[in-house]
Parts: sequence; structure tokens; C-alpha cells
Amino acid sequence: MVILGVIVLALAAFLSVATVPPGVITARTFVDLPSAVFVLGGSLGGLLLSHNRRCWKLLWTLLQGRRDTLNRSDRQELSCFLQTGSRASVALGVLGTLAGGMIILSDMGNLKQLGWALAATILTVFYGLLLSEVVFQPMRKTVMEEPARSPRGDRVAA
Repeated sequence: MVILGVIVLALAAFLSVATVPPGVITARTFVDLPSAVFVLGGSLGGLLLSHNRRCWKLLWTLLQGRRDTLNRSDRQELSCFLQTGSRASVALGVLGTLAGGMIILSDMGNLKQLGWALAATILTVFYGLLLSEVVFQPMRKTVMEEPARSPRGDRVAA
């Protein structure tokens, strides 16, 4: 089911870009380093401030593929950690858009840069949603799924 979801998402992205005249949308359209650093750095900073070292160790355990070693309490704590990351990334995306909008409105005299500045401003929301829905929420869903058990009641490695 995950593979089908990825295929549909890729197809939708391809079709949406394929209908635009050549040269209008390039890879540079979706890349703005300051926006990405703002959202990613802010999200990670928020997680560092709001959660202890144990949560980071649990995350490391998950990233190593050892989800089956986490007990119910660990999974709940890690889920809370990932939920915080998800919310922080979206909030920072919105905050970046508001800050970018204020910067744009303070310098409306430079109309040549207005289109690029608006695009960069909107990219913070894009990055926040991408981080939330592609990284944090799928990891959270994985954490909250009960580990598979054998007929004897032992955990089975997936």
C-alpha cells in the first residue's frame, strides 16, 4: 500500500509539473536554503528544548530498525516526541511565511524581486508540511503499530 501511495504521489507531481510550459518550473523553484534551514533547524531546536536525551535515544533505536525492542511506554514517549516535531515543523513553516511576508511588505519598491521573494516565503510552509507529513507522521505511525507476535506470543522481527 505504501508503494502504491508513493507511485500515485509521484505521478501527481509529474503531471502537475508536466502541464506547465518548459522553463517555468525548475529544480531551483523548490529550493531555498534559508527557508529550509529555518524550518529544519527550528524544528530540531524545538525538539532539543522540549524533550530529554532519552527520546533521542529512542529515536535512534527506531532509525536503526529495532522498533521491536521498544516497549509500550517507549513507543508512547517516542510518539509524543514525533508529534511535537510534526507540529513544530508546520508552525515554523507558517511563522517563516509570516516573517517573509513582513520583509516583502517592508520593501515593496523592488518589484523585480517580488515574485522570487513570494516564492521563497511560501516555501517555508511547503518545507514545514513536507517535514511533518513525509518524515514525522509516517515515523509516528510506525512507532504506534503493535509489533507482530508469533503464535507463542513472542515478538517477530518484521
